[in-house]
Amino acid sequence: GSTRISATSGDVILKDVDGSMDINTSSGFVKVENLSGLAKVKTSSGDVQLILADLSNNLDIETTSGDVFCNLPDDSEFQFQADTTSGDVMTYFDRNLSFNRSGTRAHGTFGDSADVAITVNTTSGDVKVTNR
Repeated sequence: GSTRISATSGDVILKDVDGSMDINTSSGFVKVENLSGLAKVKTSSGDVQLILADLSNNLDIETTSGDVFCNLPDDSEFQFQADTTSGDVMTYFDRNLSFNRSGTRAHGTFGDSADVAITVNTTSGDVKVTNR
């Protein structure tokens, strides 16, 4: 199925999302647990936390002011790009990435068949990617 949420103010908390997801908020925390599918998350002010059941489709995350946290399954393979103007990029696969001098931009590939892309953009916030 398809999930589309637009909110001006308030937290968005979802569990067991299977299919495409599009979340757009002005202010508030976004948390999605057990995500399977294509995901687009955009928030002006608020943290984003995604816990994936599998990574079979692209993730596109954008926040103006807020941290981004993604937890991926161990068997994930993907292309990765993260940009933050004021913040740090930290991942469990740092050795596979190229960073700019200040550590605010990173890109690279993790795994052999990286048909899926994770793109994260934040103006003010950290980007952290972990695995199970």
